[in-house]
Amino acid sequence: MAVHEEQRRDHLIVRTSVIAIFTNLCLVAFKVLVGLMANSIAIVLDAMNNLSDALSSIITILGMQFASLLGGSVITEQVFAWPGVGRLVIQSITTSDFAVVECIVFLMAVIFVVINFIVDVLYCVINPRVRLQ
Repeated sequence: MAVHEEQRRDHLIVRTSVIAIFTNLCLVAFKVLVGLMANSIAIVLDAMNNLSDALSSIITILGMQFASLLGGSVITEQVFAWPGVGRLVIQSITTSDFAVVECIVFLMAVIFVVINFIVDVLYCVINPRVRLQ
């Protein structure tokens, strides 16, 4: 039941962000068409600012979903008998080949850290008010 609650929460966050983006873009188009051409650059910059705020929540959700994909790959590969890293982990655990298990866990941790770093860099690209320290 908790998985469905998380998916529903993620769906609502993304839905709210997308609605905010489209509402803001429609307002910008309307203001430009009405004849506010003198202030159109300021209006477009304001729209980009709001767009970056909405995209930051979407990037956060995508980063968290990637962690779920890494963990779910083990189960998916075992259930459907697909060859892959997840199945290799299960076979290595059952045959007590701990060197392979350590390598795969280290590889998964490195991939997870790299994805989180990419998400942090995307925050800085999308929203210049956020700085890496």
